[in-house]
This record gives sequence, C-alpha cells and structure tokens, in this order.
Amino acid sequence: MSPSNVPNSQNMLQLDMRAIIQSGDIQKLVSFAEVQGGALQNYGLTTSQIRLSFGQVRQIEAMWSISGQREQAERLLMLLKPRIAYQAARDNKDGSKLLRDILSAGIDVVFEDTPPGSDMAVERTTRFRRFTELFEALLAYHKVASIR
Repeated sequence: MSPSNVPNSQNMLQLDMRAIIQSGDIQKLVSFAEVQGGALQNYGLTTSQIRLSFGQVRQIEAMWSISGQREQAERLLMLLKPRIAYQAARDNKDGSKLLRDILSAGIDVVFEDTPPGSDMAVERTTRFRRFTELFEALLAYHKVASIR
C-alpha cells in the first residue's frame, strides 16, 4: 500500500506537521524524521532525489533572510508544491510520493493562519525555519538508513 493510500495517513501527517512546525516540538521532529527518513530509504528514494528539493528549499531560505525578499521567498515555497507533485508523478515511486506528502503538508502548515495577536511575518519565518530543520533531519536520517 503506497504511503498516500494509508487510511487516515493524511490526518496523522497534518497533526504531526502542526506539532513540529507550529508548536516547535523538537522531540516529535527528531522521532518523525528518523521514522520517515528510514521509510524514504526503504521505498528506494535516492539522496540525489531528496537533494533536488532540499537545494530549492535552501535557496528559498537564503532569499527569505534578505530584507524585502520574504514575500518572493514565500511565493517560491508555495510553488515548490507543484514541483514536488510533478517529481512524484514522474518518478511514480512510493518514496517520492511520501516525500511529496510530507513536504506538501509541511508547506501547508507554514502558511496556515497565525494565532490572533501574533505578527504573521514573524510566525511564518519561525514556521519556515522549523520546516527547513525537519527537511534537514529527514535527509540526515535517510542517509543514516542507507549506511545501515
């Protein structure tokens, strides 16, 4: 059964992403990345396939920190969703589909409504930083799983 066809997997994934990206639960981030990074390896996703999207996120991260470029960086982050959807459809592998599901859910959480009274720009910046931390941890645990 492919990752996106598991019953309630999307709901669980969304809850995990909220805990990691909105709430900043670092223990959840590490445990989630360890399990999912290993799953990406087991599903046959290569490091270079992950690095394609990771490199784009790093470019967005660099742009995000430049004064006056945050809105363009946000736009590029949202446009990453169709790129990873295309890559998953083209690869037609469970690993690509799982990575698509994780990254898409994470991007959605970055852009979810901010709590009343909070600064939207600051909140999105914090969420984006947590998203990049999650992606980096996924890549690291994928690499660990390939060494084992």
